[in-house]
Amino acid sequence: MKPSFRSTIHDLTNFHSPGIMVVMETCISGSRASEILRTLPYDGIHTIDLVDYARGIWLLWRGDMVDMDVLTAMEQEILAIVKVLSSPSPWLLSSIYGSPRFEERQILWDNLCSVSLLHDLPWTIVGDYDDVIDGTEKLGGKPEVIDKGDSKLKKLRSVCGEEVYKTVVDALLELNDYNSSGRYVIPKLWNFNERRKANLKELLKECVAKALEYHFLTVSSKVPSARPRLNAKWDKPPPGWYKLNTDASIINCHTGAGGLLCDLSGT
Repeated sequence: MKPSFRSTIHDLTNFHSPGIMVVMETCISGSRASEILRTLPYDGIHTIDLVDYARGIWLLWRGDMVDMDVLTAMEQEILAIVKVLSSPSPWLLSSIYGSPRFEERQILWDNLCSVSLLHDLPWTIVGDYDDVIDGTEKLGGKPEVIDKGDSKLKKLRSVCGEEVYKTVVDALLELNDYNSSGRYVIPKLWNFNERRKANLKELLKECVAKALEYHFLTVSSKVPSARPRLNAKWDKPPPGWYKLNTDASIINCHTGAGGLLCDLSGT
């Protein structure tokens, strides 16, 4: 922690008078952390210790401005109910510093989903989730380079051809662009006709088409009521007479007709 940390906190407090402050990636704990915390202008303190000499969260508040009830505290999050003394309505506060490991961030995400189901209070989430939604959020670092001499890629190219090889290489690059920290698959709306990610206009067009299709199938289409059953039978013609029974139909502009000529015995 930089020597100017304490003076910076005091300057921020004097200038903005925040009732709550969250400090992330403290990188110190134990007696050294306690010494620094005693000098800060906050009488409410809840801390998360370091994990592998990294991370750490300090939740600080002023007792003359807010009441803070810490519900749970884990390696990546402090969850508390906040009651501002000048306001009658409590709210939830999640102070987060996410893990760089995808498996641990998934635990954090599952926990946040559980909180959303268990509480109906207004909810504020602050901190750093330690992930990017899109590759454009990432600045700097080493660019992704595909090793064209990789034995698996060379075998793929020779067995499956250039088109399959190029598709796999493009997928690897896109996977890094869209999810460089975890490199796991995330859903994207895709335009299969043009072999690219769909834009917002195409998304809206698809949604409208699906909505109309659903409306037609569930609302507009009505199953016709069943016709009443008629009890009919074939009556024999009188002796020496023949009876001709006929029928016809039309389907998609194609017609057909037929008849059956029978005598008294049905032959």
